Amino acid sequence: MGNSCNCRLNCFHKISLADRQKLFDNFNKLPSKDLQDSYLCLFITVTDVARKRQRMDQQFKPKSISCKFTVKDGVKNFQICKNALLAIHGIKKGRIDRIINHLKNNATPPTDLRGRHYNRPNKISQDIVDQIHNHILSFPKYKSHYSRNDNLSKYYLSPLLNVAKLHMLYLEKHEPIQYRILQENGTNENFKPVVQYEFFRKYFTENFNITFGSPKSDTCQKCDKLIKQIDSADTEDEKNRLQTEESLHVSKAQTFYEKLKDKSELSKTTTHVEVITFNFQQNFPLPVSSSGDVFYKIQMWVYTFCIHVASTGKSYFFLYDETIAGKGQNEVISLLHYFFKHVIRPEVTDLYMFSDNCASQNKLLLCTSRNEKI
Repeated sequence: MGNSCNCRLNCFHKISLADRQKLFDNFNKLPSKDLQDSYLCLFITVTDVARKRQRMDQQFKPKSISCKFTVKDGVKNFQICKNALLAIHGIKKGRIDRIINHLKNNATPPTDLRGRHYNRPNKISQDIVDQIHNHILSFPKYKSHYSRNDNLSKYYLSPLLNVAKLHMLYLEKHEPIQYRILQENGTNENFKPVVQYEFFRKYFTENFNITFGSPKSDTCQKCDKLIKQIDSADTEDEKNRLQTEESLHVSKAQTFYEKLKDKSELSKTTTHVEVITFNFQQNFPLPVSSSGDVFYKIQMWVYTFCIHVASTGKSYFFLYDETIAGKGQNEVISLLHYFFKHVIRPEVTDLYMFSDNCASQNKLLLCTSRNEKI
């Protein structure tokens, strides 16, 4: 807010500091200039001059209208001067003058016309914008391997890509001269590309829900659920109950890891005991290349199944691509069967198997092999 007007109306003495601050806050909370101008119109009354008098000094033109300024502190209206209205709302004289001029001629507040003209010689045409859009869509994208249901609208591009790489591939395809100059000499003021990096990056982030690399979303569902419930708990008792449940859940997980550690130590000292852990690793695409043509093609997924033997510390990897098999319980059973038949020590009679909580791969496996002997 501005300083006191110190006029004969004693404007700042009529309105308390709290009421002035409230008027100031209400004005600045309005989201657009048009709404703010409409708000200011409520405090301005424009009428014809009641009595016109001849001025001795011809330098000043006679008034054509009379303006009255008022504010309201809840119930009562207070007449204030123009300078007080400017000071309370933190605005300049020109803005009020434009509003008064519109009220005088049209009886409506002015409309904000900033940015609505079409005199933009450097504006990128819609054809080029569509070209950028189609270029980004030309890259194959995929969803999260784990949380497909949780990330329905989230897509991922190759981890070898980034926004800068996408931009350079666009220039290579659609602006080859500028691309060659950038490759040879770097930034050149005389040969700037039509689509510069900042515009490309802004369009990509505002119009696509796409990121790069592999999503890290293989988290415990129960932990995530309890954390959300604790944050949104309405009462202290409910929050304490959820925290207790979370602590119990974490202690069970700790028991699992302690059991894994104990059995692993036992397998190192006892010949007839063995401990294995198994899981599919992250998928990776083939071929792995930084060539621009690769990013426009659908790559082949390669799967890696790992079995770790606790007694020796060795890991065994089974590598195959998606044209051979998938990643279900049948594949897991087949790979474990090969491991039991060709790799595991023949003297083993007690086997402890540890795996994650993937239902389609491991839970059915445990049900079908619970009562079978190796």
